[in-house]
Amino acid sequence: MADSVVQAGIRPPGAATFLLQVVIVLVAASAQSAGVSWPFALVFETGQSLWWLQCLALGALVGVLHRCSNWKQAAGFGLLFATAWLCATFWWLYISMHTFAGLSSVLTALAIVSLAAALGLYYAMACGLYWRLKENHPLLASLAFAALWTMAEMARGTWLTGFGWGAIGYAHLSGPLASYVPWGGAYG
Repeated sequence: MADSVVQAGIRPPGAATFLLQVVIVLVAASAQSAGVSWPFALVFETGQSLWWLQCLALGALVGVLHRCSNWKQAAGFGLLFATAWLCATFWWLYISMHTFAGLSSVLTALAIVSLAAALGLYYAMACGLYWRLKENHPLLASLAFAALWTMAEMARGTWLTGFGWGAIGYAHLSGPLASYVPWGGAYG
């Protein structure tokens, strides 16, 4: 059976392919965080949102999701993306908890990763559901991703913790979607 799968041109993903997907997701998550607020004074103005970088980051994530073999793998990549992105967004919590509250650095890092992973579960569900729905028409699939991601953003910002810090809508305050912000807010 394995020979017939390889002969048909379908190869099960190897370790190198999986590692490449992990690297793509981590780089995209970093770009997602930087897209909300560019922290470097190199080419762009410091602290400004880069809407196009955020779009590229989500595009890279969707590309990885399309190469997943099942919904569990897609949910796992969604969780990895969200956890890395949110950890990079919540960096200021380290200063608050370690420097000012006196929590040990290991416990502070563990708390931040735990918070990011717990909030990342919303995005894991969104990516898993998207994988299940992506077989439809490409336009419907992109609308489904946008709707699922928006629902995950809204859930993160309102349910349980209500921790909406770093919502991706803030990246579009100075982009082509800026005119819609007064009507839809950061989630619109």
